[in-house]
Amino acid sequence: MSRSPIDVPGRAAPTHWRLSLAVGIVPLMLIGFLSSALANRLAFVVWSLVAGAAYAACLRHGFQTETRARRRFALPCLALGLALMAHGALNSWFGPELDLAFRAFLPNLHHPLLTRPVTAVALGIGLGIWAVVLTYRSQNVPRRFL
Repeated sequence: MSRSPIDVPGRAAPTHWRLSLAVGIVPLMLIGFLSSALANRLAFVVWSLVAGAAYAACLRHGFQTETRARRRFALPCLALGLALMAHGALNSWFGPELDLAFRAFLPNLHHPLLTRPVTAVALGIGLGIWAVVLTYRSQNVPRRFL
């Protein structure tokens, strides 16, 4: 049984693993903690922690099982899409507080689309479609030999 490059004891994780982890988790944490600070609701912090853990687990599974880069990132992309759709659901529950605080504290950055649940759900659906495209495209790519 071969070990994945992440599990080798005594060695640091590969750079592409750390970079992929940071690219996925940092925006989730920023969105969650900023939304929590603006709406004064802990639900957004819990959302960001659960979404970050799900992304990390899906990314680890992709690095352990898949050899093709496209399929490796399909499951984490789907996890991000589901997380954004869950953020849209939270936004529909706590939307007025979030919108009011966003207008008060960040008036120059405020746009009505940023605080609508439809935006997060649309982005989530887009990431889900992208995950399907990554999975499908990786199956139909011919192998090239040197």
